[in-house]
Amino acid sequence: MEYSACLENAVYIELRKRDFENIFYYKTISGKEVDFVTQKLNGALQIFQVCVDLREERTKLREIN
Repeated sequence: MEYSACLENAVYIELRKRDFENIFYYKTISGKEVDFVTQKLNGALQIFQVCVDLREERTKLREIN
């Protein structure tokens, strides 16, 4: 398994340990992705983008924009 998939799995496991009511993956119509959208019991939403390495400009543009 590649590093990025392992890291995403580790983040997912950690999110499950915390008090999130729901954990989702989100993809926009234009194809942009968010690795995790979470919702707490009070309804508050948080987003998490997981990346192993942001040193390459192409990766930065894909992960942050």
